[in-house]
Amino acid sequence: MKIKTKRLATALITGAIVLASAATFTGCMPMPAQWTRDPSEHAIPAERGLQYLKDGHERYLAGTGGTHNFDADREILGEEQNPFAIVLGCSDSRVNPELLFDMKRGDIFTTMNAGNFADDTSVGSMQFAIEVLGARLIVVMGHTGCGAVISSMETADLSGLRDGFLENGSNELQGILGQLAPIVAGTTDVMVATRANVEASVARLAELEVVHYHDVMVVGAIYDVGSGEITWFEN
Repeated sequence: MKIKTKRLATALITGAIVLASAATFTGCMPMPAQWTRDPSEHAIPAERGLQYLKDGHERYLAGTGGTHNFDADREILGEEQNPFAIVLGCSDSRVNPELLFDMKRGDIFTTMNAGNFADDTSVGSMQFAIEVLGARLIVVMGHTGCGAVISSMETADLSGLRDGFLENGSNELQGILGQLAPIVAGTTDVMVATRANVEASVARLAELEVVHYHDVMVVGAIYDVGSGEITWFEN
């Protein structure tokens, strides 16, 4: 009986030491910086908005982001939205701006299409976000391994698509590839073509009257779907 009591006491003491050590260690570790901002703040300056995105991406890479209290903003977001940035991105399922920038609902106004191309529909949406919602930053974000860019480089070759697609949807897809093909013509390097596509949209958006009037910053970026890294192109 004494042996069992002694063993129990030893186990309790050992457990207490382990718990105390864990608590001490946790207390010494810095807590992850969680993203928060006042969702009612309107027309945040572009430079500050860009830094928000870069800081958020660092949290994404470090694995310290992604925990948000959506309840805190639900009431105000039910009444209004004040996104500080617009992201023109690709519809690729691996590219989600809110996730890779560690943002919350109401932070980013996102417009997406195959090839992240600034077509008329995307431009109209962005004009609304600038004029009405107060966004002062546009990020045109391409990504590695973009199927639309690669297909455009291959002279719009659709032979690899599933049977029956050509008859049912080729006109719309050809329309997308037809817009991208002149931009990427003359290169066999996918990354060169991807950057050229991003820069073409940046150039178009930078000439918009609404961009000049509201002093909107337009920057380009390429997201690496393999590493998670972002390469920025800032003029």
